[in-house]
Amino acid sequence: MKYLNITHIKDAYWMLTPEKQAEIRLAELSFHDKCVKSGKLLETYYLPDMKGSVTIWDLASSEECARIAIESPANPYGDNEFTPLIERDVALKVMKEMAVKAKKVAKK
Repeated sequence: MKYLNITHIKDAYWMLTPEKQAEIRLAELSFHDKCVKSGKLLETYYLPDMKGSVTIWDLASSEECARIAIESPANPYGDNEFTPLIERDVALKVMKEMAVKAKKVAKK
């Protein structure tokens, strides 16, 4: 299942020393590289102010999603919002079925 994650960096991160920020940033980049290589992290985009990111994940379950969020070295310094995504073909199929049912109900 695919998930969209929007992360906003908390103020607590910016209060750390530059050395500690660099340590966390490098650990997070290494974590992301591992996730890219495993096929779990599909895309990463950064917000214009570089104070957050948007990532697309392909994960087997909501449990795996929770584990990824907790294992992230930057987790304590970010507000994360994971949202399950529905593939376009699946959404279209459901919407077409709903339209057919609505027509049948309207004819009665």
